[in-house]
Amino acid sequence: MELVPGFMALDAECHKPISTYPKILKDIELWDMEYSKEMDQILEIIVMRPISGAGPIILIRDQNVELTTGFTSFESYIDGKNYEIIKELNLKLWKSLLERITKNGVT
Repeated sequence: MELVPGFMALDAECHKPISTYPKILKDIELWDMEYSKEMDQILEIIVMRPISGAGPIILIRDQNVELTTGFTSFESYIDGKNYEIIKELNLKLWKSLLERITKNGVT
């Protein structure tokens, strides 16, 4: 069940050493600031800004964690109108966040 109509998660799971968790959180914050222009474009249409962050972590094998990270945004079809720009922005944002998360290696 969605909290807000059209709300959707764009996320990924990765396995990382638990010691890298704080760095990943900081990196997601920096990513959010770097892409604030794109986030604000969605805000102008929907009147809500996408939300980025990291979700649950699960300790697996020794010192590794399974981490869910990403952002929540909105579908491109809102109130009977299709906003293709939202679809394009979501894809751009999701790809850039995945590249950011994987740059230091994940398993």
